[in-house]
Amino acid sequence: MAYEPDAKITDIRDMLQGATDKLPNARPKDRAAFIALLALFNFKIHPEQRTENYQEILERYQADSDRLLSENLIARTLLNSTDAWDIDNHIALHSTHSVRSAKGKGLLLPRKFDALITLALAERCRSVGNVEKASELISHAVENLPGHRSLLELEQSFNPNEEIMFWAALFPKPKEDEDQIT
Repeated sequence: MAYEPDAKITDIRDMLQGATDKLPNARPKDRAAFIALLALFNFKIHPEQRTENYQEILERYQADSDRLLSENLIARTLLNSTDAWDIDNHIALHSTHSVRSAKGKGLLLPRKFDALITLALAERCRSVGNVEKASELISHAVENLPGHRSLLELEQSFNPNEEIMFWAALFPKPKEDEDQIT
């Protein structure tokens, strides 16, 4: 996985580019899954290697991402745009996503990304004063990614007056020679 030593990423740019032609006629849920995959792939690689028209595609289908779907939860978290949803809807969608993932249904992610989604919501809850829910979500992330040192540290040192740096906790900055497509 990228951001880890010796990470290798399969180059799926051609597949993603070819699929963009089919997006206008795709069902909204299928478009949401594609946008989540597009965001996830382009998040994981060096900016110079991102798919052609990546930002344009995201902008064109921005309205689709307002729908409360797990796929949109993933994409919006990766794009730092979950604040477009009412926080109660965000909490409910996260709960639905967690239950479906636990049953092996829907778009399944590596545990680190599920933890990212959970911590992003924890930060939203903390920022609006719902400290109890934020703490609960941090514990949920720790349970789903056991043994992750920075998550354990976050849980032990959680301060409701300090922003939860969820990106930095899970994905430290890569070195210059990492995250290249092979």
